[in-house]
Amino acid sequence: MSKLFDKTKLKRSQIKTKLESDYVNDVFEGLRMVIVMMSKGKSTVEFFPVVIKNIFVNEMRIKKLVYLYLVHHAELNPDLALLSVSTFQKDLKNNNQLIRALALKVMSSIKVPMISHLILMAIQDSVSDKSPYVRRAAALAIPKVYGLDNEHKVSLMGLMETLLNDKHPMVLGGAFAAFNELCPEEYQLINPNFKKICQLLPECDEWGQIAGLSLLLRYCRTQFVDPNKGLDFSIMNKKTKDEEDQDFWKSSESKSDDDDNQPKPSKMDPDHRLVLRATAPLLRSHNSAVVSSVAILHFYLAPRSEISLVGKALIKLLKNSPEVQFIVLSNIATICNKYPELFRSHYKEFLVSSTDPEYIRTLKLNILTQIVDDSNVYSILKEAREYLKSSNTKLVIDTIHTIGKCGTAVATVANACLTRLMGLISHKSESVAAESIVEIKRLLQQKPDEHIDIITQLTNMIDVIAENNARAAILWLVGEYSDKIPKLAPDALRKCVKTFRNEDVIVKLQILNLAAKIYTRNKEQTSLLVEYVLNLAKYDLNYDVRDRGRYIRALIFGESQVSKHKDELILTEKPSPTWKSISGDIDIYTLGTLSLIVQQPLQGFLKLPEFPETPPNPKLRESKEFGKKQTKQISQKAKRNKRRINKEYHFLFSEDEDFYSSTKSEAEKKSSRSSESTSRSRSTSRSTSRSKSTSTSKSTSRSSSRSTSRSTSKSSKSKSKSKSKSKSKSKSKSKSKSTSTSKSSRSRSDSRSKSTSKSTSKSRSKSRTTSSDSDSESHSDHEKKKKEEQTPKKMELSLNDLFFNSSQTSNTNQENQDNQENQVIEQISLPEFEKKTLLNRVKGNGLEIQYRISRKKSTFQFHTIVDLFFTNHTKQSLEDIKMSSDSENVIPFSSIKMIDSKQTYETSCNINFMVKTESVNLTIESQLGNFAVKLTPSLGEILDPQLIKESEFDSICSQLTGMNQTTSDLEDSNKTLDEIKTLILNAVNISLINSSESILKFYGITNEPNSKQIFVQIQNNKLNIYSDNMYLIHILLKDIKMAIQN
Repeated sequence: MSKLFDKTKLKRSQIKTKLESDYVNDVFEGLRMVIVMMSKGKSTVEFFPVVIKNIFVNEMRIKKLVYLYLVHHAELNPDLALLSVSTFQKDLKNNNQLIRALALKVMSSIKVPMISHLILMAIQDSVSDKSPYVRRAAALAIPKVYGLDNEHKVSLMGLMETLLNDKHPMVLGGAFAAFNELCPEEYQLINPNFKKICQLLPECDEWGQIAGLSLLLRYCRTQFVDPNKGLDFSIMNKKTKDEEDQDFWKSSESKSDDDDNQPKPSKMDPDHRLVLRATAPLLRSHNSAVVSSVAILHFYLAPRSEISLVGKALIKLLKNSPEVQFIVLSNIATICNKYPELFRSHYKEFLVSSTDPEYIRTLKLNILTQIVDDSNVYSILKEAREYLKSSNTKLVIDTIHTIGKCGTAVATVANACLTRLMGLISHKSESVAAESIVEIKRLLQQKPDEHIDIITQLTNMIDVIAENNARAAILWLVGEYSDKIPKLAPDALRKCVKTFRNEDVIVKLQILNLAAKIYTRNKEQTSLLVEYVLNLAKYDLNYDVRDRGRYIRALIFGESQVSKHKDELILTEKPSPTWKSISGDIDIYTLGTLSLIVQQPLQGFLKLPEFPETPPNPKLRESKEFGKKQTKQISQKAKRNKRRINKEYHFLFSEDEDFYSSTKSEAEKKSSRSSESTSRSRSTSRSTSRSKSTSTSKSTSRSSSRSTSRSTSKSSKSKSKSKSKSKSKSKSKSKSKSTSTSKSSRSRSDSRSKSTSKSTSKSRSKSRTTSSDSDSESHSDHEKKKKEEQTPKKMELSLNDLFFNSSQTSNTNQENQDNQENQVIEQISLPEFEKKTLLNRVKGNGLEIQYRISRKKSTFQFHTIVDLFFTNHTKQSLEDIKMSSDSENVIPFSSIKMIDSKQTYETSCNINFMVKTESVNLTIESQLGNFAVKLTPSLGEILDPQLIKESEFDSICSQLTGMNQTTSDLEDSNKTLDEIKTLILNAVNISLINSSESILKFYGITNEPNSKQIFVQIQNNKLNIYSDNMYLIHILLKDIKMAIQN
């Protein structure tokens, strides 16, 4: 990235000159060059005194670059950085959240203990900052203060508790990292926030998720009992690879155990299950560290019957770079020491590639030897034969070890392995031949009686083999089985004695062992030869050889009590060799830690705690039930919004049927609007005026039915128009009515309804009801209406209500134009989203399925309606078509009884997409077969359109700046705003707040419990999106730009 900014190459002296300039542009250019050098890894310490002088410049772009420089260099020059502490404190009150966060970062990076209390005070102020970005910076500064002065731990733990109580995912991610550094074992701080952490963990940033997963792992190991307690781990249900692939995509609660021999875990704590269910979606993360952390958490916490997804998740990561592969393969090799069955069906993933570096090849071959069994041994050996043809000697040697270990692990292929290794004895490379002999020696120990010919052949090659390890292996075989080759063993000793002085230490030790074994079995013929060998060892330069010679002499020629048992000591039967894995011990080191990679505990390593025998009281985690509290807050917020919208848009969404039975004439409407405009300053909302007119219509039309339809209202209006004899009379009536209405609107007392009803009864003399009856009825209706206004009605504000009910909206267009404070809602008809293919007719054997995300509101909370279209292209009728899914977020449609040939059947299902754009796995069951399909929505289709005041829209957008905003130029500038508006509304399920010649404003929320607001604004050919969730911003930006371009 630095190359994009490095357009000019300046000398260091020229950069210093620019930094000392009095012109802002020169200083900015110099700082830019310093940041470029810093990003390239070049030393920029020499610029520190010059850069720090520019911290007092009030130019925002310069201040950002200065702080960016100081964050990396404040530790190197703490004395100079101290001179700017006052500026840091001043910038902590800056209006820009980035400046506040950077000031705190730099201040906490100064490694001077004397200012630790100042940093602590800055953190205390920043913890309650309105910006989550600043609060996150405060969380990350806590470990730095603790490193400066650990006496502040009590105060910092209080701040830590505040940060853990925060509900913003960005803040929680920093709090997790700080908790792991400050107090990783203070689990009482986690108890009240446990459920909230589980719910918000998927929304945290990736590195916050890693810290949170580490925290939850250690927390759960101390709060819950072992789900596999008392189970026999040697029993495991062997599944095919296809079955394991299906299990990987299943939720943890939907998996069933059909095998009776499969160990069944005991009943788990609901909170224990909550952790597994909340972290399982993170296995689909694009960050390898997140996937690895989730897999490790499930490995240590999940029941054995559900642990298979760990292997599949780690296998996915092998498609990354070699560095990532090394970490993943190290973890897999460690797991295979204890649970090799997890990866046996995936052995093909560990086959060596020609592009693999040496350290990857070694780990892969090591894993292959760990997971080998009868089911895959022949495939592995077939692949190993190809590796032996390689020109890479190291790969061939590693392959030889693999073949030897396969023969040791699976006895049925031991002979085949021996034959293959014997063919390598004559290899042109001495090291290859030597390693072959070493592995042959290990294999011969299993059944030596069946391979005397091989032992004889190796003994005759003692003069030819020059490699020390190979010679030592042959001498060990000769001595161990000297009773089976009684004639060759003494001769082999004789040959080796001649070269004893020039042999390597390891060969000399084996010659001494051979002499002791031969002497024990044949004293008469070998006593002089053995005595000669021991004399050579007595004067050898190596003390190990001298010690071994003295020990053997005392053992075979001595008269002590030990010498009496020399036969048992020297000729004892040796066990079959075992090989040690190069991976670490899973019982000592935790998966995913650096200590596991280097196989020794490093600074900061915490051993994973064991499961308790008796779990702590689960009620400790119920002190702050995030789910209930959050639901309550959401419901209260929804009520407030509905109450406000009810007042502002009552004329659009009123369910009072008397509204449609009004018999006002056009002149009466005009006079009513004029009186309303006169009393607007005293009225609280438009709904009040609306209720007055409604009350008046009630008193005049009591004789008609309350459920009068819209057509009746129109007919009554036409009648009233026909009864008006002339325009002058109509005008006089309008004036008198305007006067009476304006008087009634000025009075806000309880007699308002009576005066209104009287004036109405006077103006309409054709009414046959008496004035007193009309007053009483009007008063009772008004009281009833007043109660209805005080209790907000339950409404669902959807895009259908706004744009599809055109008949209801047309009556209120004129009133919308009169109110300038309310947003403009245009009368446009929105089409449904386009259909997409879910199953084509070829793969469906004649059954074609299309789907479309519906704009209608689902009756199920947080769900989205998906319309499905089944087309039968076969010549027969299809019966009993069903849908199934392993996800609990899918509510399938009822079974389709029958679809005739060449016919299309339409139905719908409900899906909770969890504000994700990932595929939802579904299974369509029919007589043509079962078809696995994936339904992939776009983010814009699953949003929930809502209404909001334009003033409130602008106010919130002004606060969502910096990281909560993104701006993009519209590439196609030829399109008008009207065309862009239509394209956006056709592709994205959001509501239009304002539409003018120069600006467009859209608003919507996510369809989830903790909903996020999304603001879209288009002005001056620029697209601006605001939200407190950066992930939603980037995804929606992509959808909108694609809609406009297409």
